[in-house]
Amino acid sequence: MAACEASCRDYQMEFDGCDINKELIFGDLKPGGQYGQTEENGDGWELSVFNENNILPIVNISSPFSTPKTWRYPLYRYYKDEYGNPFLIELDENNKPETLVENDHEVIDGKKYVRPHKLKRLDDFLRYWQDSWAEQLRFNHPEHIYYSYSQVLCHKRNVSVYNSVIQGNRDIQLNTYGYDSYLNQIESYALAKDAGLTAGLTTLQDKDPYFKLILSMQGAYDEQRRDQRNRIMTSAFTKYDGMSRNGIDIGMLQAAYITVTHNGLTDFTPVSNFSWSTVDALASDAIKNKIWITYRSFYIGLKHKIQHVFLSHYVHSLSAAGNRSFLNDCIGEGDGTVRNYLKVLSAYDVESSLVFATDRTYYCQGSALWKTRQKRFIPIDNLYDSQSDPQTVLDENQAEGSYNQYAETGKCPKAFDLEYTLDGIVNDEVSDQNGQKLALNGFDVVYRGQYVTRSIFEGVHGQDFEKHTITESNFFRKCKYRRTHSFD
Repeated sequence: MAACEASCRDYQMEFDGCDINKELIFGDLKPGGQYGQTEENGDGWELSVFNENNILPIVNISSPFSTPKTWRYPLYRYYKDEYGNPFLIELDENNKPETLVENDHEVIDGKKYVRPHKLKRLDDFLRYWQDSWAEQLRFNHPEHIYYSYSQVLCHKRNVSVYNSVIQGNRDIQLNTYGYDSYLNQIESYALAKDAGLTAGLTTLQDKDPYFKLILSMQGAYDEQRRDQRNRIMTSAFTKYDGMSRNGIDIGMLQAAYITVTHNGLTDFTPVSNFSWSTVDALASDAIKNKIWITYRSFYIGLKHKIQHVFLSHYVHSLSAAGNRSFLNDCIGEGDGTVRNYLKVLSAYDVESSLVFATDRTYYCQGSALWKTRQKRFIPIDNLYDSQSDPQTVLDENQAEGSYNQYAETGKCPKAFDLEYTLDGIVNDEVSDQNGQKLALNGFDVVYRGQYVTRSIFEGVHGQDFEKHTITESNFFRKCKYRRTHSFD
């Protein structure tokens, strides 16, 4: 019974990007999909696999990439039945439905059969359509190179995961998506420690299938690309996102610690050789949990950036006719400008090992129809411009967020700031570092929270947020003084 429970109580890997990507790509190629218009001259007909004169891009490399992108050229040169055999359509006594080439049929046991892609008329082909045929058309999809690369990431490896029944680890097969799902289900520091995820600074990377995988996509470069991915992530454990202070580099774990326990109003001095032992020594479980969750978020976020950069680099390394890039930037929103995706990792040494050609145009330039389609592989910097100065991006996003907040609620941003600050004071479990709520007797506390916003601080304290540090309880004393004298 215990053995049965142990096999059933592993953390469930509920999210699998492999299945989602497959459904999106195949759905686009089915009749009625965004690349499956079946009505001649209907919306999107120029981009339909059912239009033999469509403008879908052709890759300048060997088959099957270089074949015309229509229903007449299925993968393997035939459509499959449910058993994986060539799908055959029986002809009647009048040799109907008609074949494209007269007498282009097969005879089996005295009966005549034709393969679907050899039918003369599209209407006949659609009459026999099977949804499973979309798989044989996947190389017609303009984002099929993204899909092919992402499917390689679906390869599974043994990963040691924590089992709550046996209170120990056991090996199961996971791909990179399943591993992310597993990490996201480890929601406390204690559980992460029990699972062995805090054994060292690089443990998450050491266990991750993505950083072990040789993708088998670029021949002699495959092993080199794996090593490059690993070097970027490894460097983040010693210097995360370019962070340093007083000549000391701040690694991913210390960055998570600082994010949780410090703020813009209290000074801090980073230490060299920061380790999990510092986190383990904290008295508050709530703070430990926040540090683990923040650290996990930093790791997964950077990993997704690395995945995106190497995926984009691979897609861009192939080319369509006329030396055009296969990047999907001008599908849907976008101005069609070739961007350097390496900028997403500008805080790390990437450009010395990866070359990103910027002398190409896009395959999707020249037709406004691409603007009406939707990307299936969304860029990691979809919500910000990685090509711009980071501070400019931050300022623009803050301004847009404040405007949207006011437009949707009718409350000015400072009103929200005040609510946020007051709620933080009431529920502060950080400033005394003992896991207790903040005691305001005499306001004699050292502020370590993260709820005093710039506007509230400057309004109460009357000093520049960025030039002043709170080392004692002066902010709270001023709050008390102003409250006492507000009606004088």
